[in-house]
Amino acid sequence: MTMTRLSKPLIALTIILGILLGSINTQVIPQASAAGISLVSDMGYLDQAHNYHVVGEVKNVGTTTYQFITITVNFYDVNNQLVTTRFGMTMLDILLPARRSPFDISLLDESLSSMVDHYSISITQSSGTPTLKGLRIDSYSSFLDETGAMHAIGNIKNFKDLTAENVKVVATFYDSEGKVIAATSNYIDPEESVLLPGESRGFELVIDVESSALASSYILTAESIQYAIISEVPPPEPPPPINRYPPSISSPSPANNSVGVKTSIKSLNVTISDRDGDVFNLYILTDPDVGTLKLYNQEDGVFILTLIRNLTWNTTYAWRVDAEDSDYLTSSAYTFTTETQPDPPRCQTCPQPTPRRR
Repeated sequence: MTMTRLSKPLIALTIILGILLGSINTQVIPQASAAGISLVSDMGYLDQAHNYHVVGEVKNVGTTTYQFITITVNFYDVNNQLVTTRFGMTMLDILLPARRSPFDISLLDESLSSMVDHYSISITQSSGTPTLKGLRIDSYSSFLDETGAMHAIGNIKNFKDLTAENVKVVATFYDSEGKVIAATSNYIDPEESVLLPGESRGFELVIDVESSALASSYILTAESIQYAIISEVPPPEPPPPINRYPPSISSPSPANNSVGVKTSIKSLNVTISDRDGDVFNLYILTDPDVGTLKLYNQEDGVFILTLIRNLTWNTTYAWRVDAEDSDYLTSSAYTFTTETQPDPPRCQTCPQPTPRRR
C-alpha cells in the first residue's frame, strides 16, 4: 500500500540498532521495579557506532500518577567490575496508572562501551499530579520506505478546551516476542508544538533499517503539558506466548533396560511436562504390540498406557514415546525384558523313582 509522506519537516530520534551484528549482551537486573513502577522489558546492544544502549519499557502498576521517572544503568565488565553509570528519563514525563513509557539510556563512549559485558537497572520516581486526558490519535499507520526504514505516521487531535503545548508523540517498537527493540519520540512541530482546541496535526516517527527488520508491532502514545492521551494505539495486547522449550519426557515405568519385569503388570507409565506451559500431543507405540496411546492437547502429567495383551515370559519389549507441542517434537525409546518362566514346582507327594539294581 502506498502511503503519502507528510510535508512537514521530519526531526526524529533514531535508534541505530546493532542486533544484526550479534552485539546483544548478557543482562543482569537485580532491581526490576520501584514502588509502583515495573520494568516490563529491556535489552542491551551495541549500535553501528559501537556505543552501548539499554532500551526498555516501564509500566505504572500502581494507583498513583508518577513523574520524573529516572532509569539508572550500571554497566559492568566480564569480571563484574563497574565500568560506569548512566541515567536518563522515560520518554513520557507523566505516567498515569496502567500507562507505559519506553526509555533509551546510551553510553556514548566507544572505549567504555567495548568493556561492557552486562548491566543492572534501578528506577526512581516522584509522585505527580494526574493529567487530564485531552489528546486523541485519530488515525495512524506504518510503512517501510525505499531504504527499509519503518515510519509510523498519523494525526493527533486536541479535543479539549485548553491549548495543548509541547505536544509529543512516542512510539515503542516490539519484536515478535513482544520485547522492546526500539523507541523514539518527536514533537509534532519543531518550531511550535501546540494544538489549539479542536485542532488536528500530523506526526511522523521513524526508526533505522536494522531496527525495522526486527520490528513486528508498535504502540503510539502522546502527551503535552496540559493533557495526556486518551489511550495508547493500537490498544495494548499481551505479547504472544514464547515457546522456548520442547516437551520433557521422564520417569518411564518400567525403567529403561530393566530386566525381570513381572508379566502381570497391566500398564506402562511415563511423565511428560512442558516448561512453557504449552499443550502437547502424545503418542505411545509398543513392539511387540501390547497397546498404543494417542492423546491430543494434553497438559503436564503422568500418562498411562493400559496393556491390551498379557506380557509373555522372557520377552524384550520396546516402547516409544513422542510428545509434540506447536514447535518441538521430543521422542524417547525404552526397552524392558520380562522375567524368565520359572521351572514347574517339584511334587513333594509324588512317588520317587526306584533306583535300578546293577
